[in-house]
Amino acid sequence: MKRIVLTEEEKEDILAKYTEADDKVLVYLRRNFPVNEVPTQFQEYFGKYRILVDDKSVPVKGNFKKLIDKIDNLLVDVFADVDDKKRRQTIKKYVKYFED
Repeated sequence: MKRIVLTEEEKEDILAKYTEADDKVLVYLRRNFPVNEVPTQFQEYFGKYRILVDDKSVPVKGNFKKLIDKIDNLLVDVFADVDDKKRRQTIKKYVKYFED
């Protein structure tokens, strides 16, 4: 088995990509955008998880970018003090966790 050798710059890029999450935003997402599991017989069509956004249950499967944009638009005013890039990275991390 071959080992992958990464340079320090590549390591920093990878860490920066996944450590940009803001704890306040993540807690807010967990409380205000609950995730529901779809019953087994419908998982083939809708994916395994649905996120509640604006009182509508949106399937995560196939709607990744739409969900990120929609949630980001809702959080712009709530978290005006958080950097845009950091807020979007946190939303991506949250939604990606439930992506099939």
